[in-house]
Formats: sequence, C-alpha cells, structure tokens
Amino acid sequence: LLVGPFVDYTEPQGSLVHYAAHDLIVTQSVYKIGIPYLAIKLGSHENRVKSSPVYRSMKNLPPMLVIASEHESCYDMDVLLVNNARAQGVKVDFAVFKYLCHVFPMLKAIIPEGSEAMDAMIEWINDH
Repeated sequence: LLVGPFVDYTEPQGSLVHYAAHDLIVTQSVYKIGIPYLAIKLGSHENRVKSSPVYRSMKNLPPMLVIASEHESCYDMDVLLVNNARAQGVKVDFAVFKYLCHVFPMLKAIIPEGSEAMDAMIEWINDH
C-alpha cells in the first residue's frame, strides 16, 4: 500500500516541478533542498536511475494499492510506477483523487477525502 510514493530520484520533471508551488507537503522548500540532496547523495544520472524504485524490476511483487492526488507533486511518478508495475504483471489498484496535497490521507481528521482514502485502504487490506 503506497500513498503518494516518491519513487523517481532522477532530475525533476512534470508534476514535481509544476505542483511544488501549490502542494502543502512537497513544497518549493522541499523541492529546493531535497532535489540537490539527492544529486549529492546519489551522484550521476545513471546512479539516480538505478536507485529509483520506479525503474527497478517489479516482477513477482504482491498486489499493490497506490493512492494519489492528480494535483500533488508526486503524481506523474506515481502514474509511471503504476504503469511499470502493471507492465511487469503486478496487479495494481490505483485510487486517484483531485485537488489534494501529497499524502492527503494523513489529513483525514480535517478533510473528508482523507477519510475516504483511509476507508479505501482498510477495505483493500481486508480484501487482500
């Protein structure tokens, strides 16, 4: 079970670049500090690709549920993760919400979508 997973450690692109200004969790500060940190720790582009879960083999992984918002910073990498896992034969359920921040289910006490996502996670766990 993955909630808005950050799984691509390569150079930022797409939603990671465009939504950092609006995401309450993965903010521009996280973007400005975290991305250079990855470059320092992982080094070359090749090492960053090798370290990124989204580009690793997913064969024989158990079923997974990925929950994300279309408008969070990690959305594009989450879509890539889901597509790559499915292409390698993994059963993936992908629950997508709109207009919410990264890891929004953790805000279930203050937003109804957080409760909906938590309910979906509990149901999925019970079914698997």
